[in-house]
Amino acid sequence: MPGIPAWGAVALAAGACVLGFAVDAMRAGEPGATFAVLYVLGCALAVVAVRRKGLFAAMVQPPLLMIVAVPVAYQTTGDDAGSSLKDLVLTVAVPLVDRFPLMFLTTMLVLGIGAAGVRAIEQQPGRADAEHQHRGEEHQREAIDERDRDGQDEGLERAAGIVPGGLVRDGDGHDHQQRRLHHRGEE
Repeated sequence: MPGIPAWGAVALAAGACVLGFAVDAMRAGEPGATFAVLYVLGCALAVVAVRRKGLFAAMVQPPLLMIVAVPVAYQTTGDDAGSSLKDLVLTVAVPLVDRFPLMFLTTMLVLGIGAAGVRAIEQQPGRADAEHQHRGEEHQREAIDERDRDGQDEGLERAAGIVPGGLVRDGDGHDHQQRRLHHRGEE
């Protein structure tokens, strides 16, 4: 199965964010343009590189990543301003709100890439035929199972000489009253 697993997609996007924070922390002391570029690229690459099974995780990770990463980055790179509610709001919530447009646009980009990927996979030649064939085989198995449960296997009845109406045809072509057939599980 091509692609990386869901945890790999999360690690890819988170690693890009950490790298962006690290570069910006050395330059400006707070997340800036490098973080923004690597956040978008990391999330987009994650949704492109992930296996189909892990697509959901890759598509919903941009807001979750931002909600976790920005407060952690500001708590680790910022100076200790205090522990009051006002300080917490100023050091955590305000930077998160400031980056809401970035988070929103990245989420929309990732959802668009993911939806296009799913659509492309579903429209691949041969995929529809394979799914149709699988459904046909499944339907055929269900019909055979149903027929077996009802005891209506006409091929066996014909082979046993049973004719409609509950009569049994003997070797001379005469019809006689049929005795009840016993199927597995019946007495």
